[in-house]
Amino acid sequence: MALGTQWKWIGAGMAGAFRSGLDYTAIGSTATALGVKLTPELFNDIRLLERESLRVWSARR
Repeated sequence: MALGTQWKWIGAGMAGAFRSGLDYTAIGSTATALGVKLTPELFNDIRLLERESLRVWSARR
């Protein structure tokens, strides 16, 4: 949830804008601020959630 404001958006002209993925540079600093150890496994879990979120948002367009 702490990364909820860290989505990158791309403008698509008349089609509007869409999320292209998380800003990966924010993941480490957010984890540190929250006292969370960012392991490779956790990073992969975040990427899985990112892909699923993008899939759902794409289906809604």
